[in-house]
Amino acid sequence: MSKKLIIILSVAAFLVILMMGGVFFMMWSKISSMASQGAGQEQVEQPEDEAAEAVVKPIFPLNSFIVNLAGENGKRYLKIKMDLEIAKEELNDDIRQRIPQIRDSIMMILTSKRYEDIKDTEGKIALRQDIKKQVNVFFKEPCVSNIYFTDFVIQ
Repeated sequence: MSKKLIIILSVAAFLVILMMGGVFFMMWSKISSMASQGAGQEQVEQPEDEAAEAVVKPIFPLNSFIVNLAGENGKRYLKIKMDLEIAKEELNDDIRQRIPQIRDSIMMILTSKRYEDIKDTEGKIALRQDIKKQVNVFFKEPCVSNIYFTDFVIQ
Protein backbone atom coordinates (compact mmCIF):
# COMPACT_ATOMS: atom_id res chain seq x y z
CA MET A 1 0.00 0.00 0.00
CA SER A 2 1.15 3.43 -0.74
CA LYS A 3 1.55 6.15 1.87
CA LYS A 4 -1.18 8.24 0.22
CA LEU A 5 -3.74 5.45 0.53
CA ILE A 6 -2.88 4.90 4.22
CA ILE A 7 -3.25 8.64 4.93
CA ILE A 8 -6.58 8.83 3.08
CA LEU A 9 -7.94 5.77 4.93
CA SER A 10 -6.72 7.18 8.27
CA VAL A 11 -8.39 10.56 7.63
CA ALA A 12 -11.60 8.79 6.50
CA ALA A 13 -11.59 6.59 9.62
CA PHE A 14 -10.99 9.69 11.80
CA LEU A 15 -13.92 11.50 10.15
CA VAL A 16 -16.21 8.47 10.59
CA ILE A 17 -15.29 8.26 14.29
CA LEU A 18 -15.82 12.02 14.67
CA MET A 19 -19.24 11.79 13.02
CA MET A 20 -20.21 8.85 15.23
CA GLY A 21 -19.20 10.88 18.29
CA GLY A 22 -21.34 13.79 17.11
CA VAL A 23 -24.34 11.53 16.55
CA PHE A 24 -23.84 9.96 19.98
CA PHE A 25 -23.63 13.41 21.62
CA MET A 26 -26.83 14.59 19.88
CA MET A 27 -28.71 11.43 20.87
CA TRP A 28 -27.47 11.69 24.47
CA SER A 29 -28.55 15.30 24.80
CA LYS A 30 -31.96 14.49 23.23
CA ILE A 31 -32.52 11.59 25.66
CA SER A 32 -31.46 13.73 28.62
CA SER A 33 -33.82 16.53 27.68
CA MET A 34 -36.69 14.06 27.19
CA ALA A 35 -36.01 12.53 30.61
CA SER A 36 -35.99 15.92 32.33
CA GLN A 37 -39.23 16.93 30.58
CA GLY A 38 -40.85 13.64 31.62
CA ALA A 39 -39.85 14.19 35.24
CA GLY A 40 -41.33 17.68 35.15
CA GLN A 41 -44.64 16.39 33.79
CA GLU A 42 -44.95 13.75 36.54
CA GLN A 43 -44.92 16.42 39.25
CA VAL A 44 -48.46 17.65 38.84
CA GLU A 45 -50.28 19.32 41.68
CA GLN A 46 -52.31 17.07 43.93
CA PRO A 47 -55.96 17.83 44.47
CA GLU A 48 -56.76 19.16 47.93
CA ASP A 49 -58.29 15.83 49.03
CA GLU A 50 -55.06 13.96 48.34
CA ALA A 51 -52.98 16.71 49.92
CA ALA A 52 -55.07 16.41 53.07
CA GLU A 53 -54.42 12.66 53.17
CA ALA A 54 -50.68 13.24 52.82
CA VAL A 55 -50.59 14.92 56.24
CA VAL A 56 -48.56 12.84 58.65
CA LYS A 57 -50.63 11.70 61.61
CA PRO A 58 -49.22 11.50 65.14
CA ILE A 59 -47.36 8.33 66.12
CA PHE A 60 -47.60 6.69 69.53
CA PRO A 61 -44.69 4.27 70.15
CA LEU A 62 -45.19 1.12 72.21
CA ASN A 63 -42.52 -0.80 74.07
CA SER A 64 -41.40 -4.03 72.45
CA PHE A 65 -43.12 -7.36 73.05
CA ILE A 66 -41.36 -10.71 73.41
CA VAL A 67 -43.79 -13.64 73.38
CA ASN A 68 -43.81 -17.36 72.71
CA LEU A 69 -45.77 -18.27 69.63
CA ALA A 70 -48.55 -20.86 69.72
CA GLY A 71 -47.74 -24.40 68.63
CA GLU A 72 -44.44 -26.29 68.57
CA ASN A 73 -44.43 -26.46 72.39
CA GLY A 74 -43.31 -22.85 72.75
CA LYS A 75 -40.05 -23.36 70.84
CA ARG A 76 -40.58 -20.28 68.67
CA TYR A 77 -40.78 -16.76 69.95
CA LEU A 78 -41.59 -13.39 68.48
CA LYS A 79 -39.93 -10.10 69.30
CA ILE A 80 -41.93 -7.24 67.91
CA LYS A 81 -41.94 -3.48 68.30
CA MET A 82 -44.73 -1.41 66.87
CA ASP A 83 -45.94 2.15 66.66
CA LEU A 84 -49.58 3.22 66.56
CA GLU A 85 -50.65 5.90 64.11
CA ILE A 86 -53.43 7.80 65.82
CA ALA A 87 -56.15 9.93 64.28
CA LYS A 88 -55.54 13.07 66.39
CA GLU A 89 -52.84 14.37 68.71
CA GLU A 90 -55.47 14.90 71.43
CA LEU A 91 -55.88 11.12 71.74
CA ASN A 92 -52.36 10.65 73.14
CA ASP A 93 -53.61 11.01 76.73
CA ASP A 94 -56.46 8.57 76.14
CA ILE A 95 -54.01 6.00 74.81
CA ARG A 96 -51.61 6.55 77.73
CA GLN A 97 -54.41 5.82 80.17
CA ARG A 98 -55.24 2.58 78.36
CA ILE A 99 -51.68 1.26 77.89
CA PRO A 100 -52.13 -1.75 80.22
CA GLN A 101 -55.31 -2.85 78.41
CA ILE A 102 -53.78 -2.21 74.98
CA ARG A 103 -50.59 -4.14 75.78
CA ASP A 104 -52.59 -7.02 77.28
CA SER A 105 -54.87 -7.33 74.26
CA ILE A 106 -51.92 -7.15 71.85
CA MET A 107 -50.08 -9.80 73.87
CA MET A 108 -53.13 -12.09 73.73
CA ILE A 109 -53.26 -11.71 69.95
CA LEU A 110 -49.54 -12.33 69.55
CA THR A 111 -49.49 -15.47 71.74
CA SER A 112 -52.40 -16.93 69.79
CA LYS A 113 -50.49 -16.76 66.49
CA ARG A 114 -48.43 -19.61 65.08
CA TYR A 115 -45.29 -19.19 62.98
CA GLU A 116 -47.22 -20.24 59.88
CA ASP A 117 -49.77 -17.46 60.51
CA ILE A 118 -47.26 -14.59 60.47
CA LYS A 119 -44.27 -15.80 58.44
CA ASP A 120 -45.27 -14.07 55.18
CA THR A 121 -46.45 -10.61 54.23
CA GLU A 122 -50.13 -11.57 54.15
CA GLY A 123 -49.86 -12.89 57.70
CA LYS A 124 -48.23 -9.70 58.92
CA ILE A 125 -50.94 -7.60 57.27
CA ALA A 126 -53.63 -9.74 58.91
CA LEU A 127 -51.85 -9.39 62.27
CA ARG A 128 -51.73 -5.62 61.82
CA GLN A 129 -55.49 -5.54 61.11
CA ASP A 130 -56.27 -7.76 64.12
CA ILE A 131 -54.28 -5.50 66.44
CA LYS A 132 -55.82 -2.33 65.04
CA LYS A 133 -59.34 -3.72 65.42
CA GLN A 134 -58.71 -4.88 68.99
CA VAL A 135 -57.07 -1.63 70.13
CA ASN A 136 -59.91 0.46 68.70
CA VAL A 137 -62.38 -1.50 70.87
CA PHE A 138 -61.18 0.50 73.89
CA PHE A 139 -62.29 3.83 72.42
CA LYS A 140 -65.66 5.35 71.55
CA GLU A 141 -64.51 6.24 68.05
CA PRO A 142 -61.66 4.60 66.10
CA CYS A 143 -58.45 6.00 67.48
CA VAL A 144 -55.77 3.95 65.74
CA SER A 145 -55.63 4.42 62.00
CA ASN A 146 -52.59 2.24 61.30
CA ILE A 147 -50.00 -0.01 62.93
CA TYR A 148 -46.34 0.13 61.94
CA PHE A 149 -43.99 -2.74 62.81
CA THR A 150 -40.56 -1.26 63.50
CA ASP A 151 -38.99 -4.52 64.67
CA PHE A 152 -40.20 -8.01 63.77
CA VAL A 153 -38.05 -11.03 64.68
CA ILE A 154 -39.25 -14.64 64.74
CA GLN A 155 -36.92 -17.29 66.08
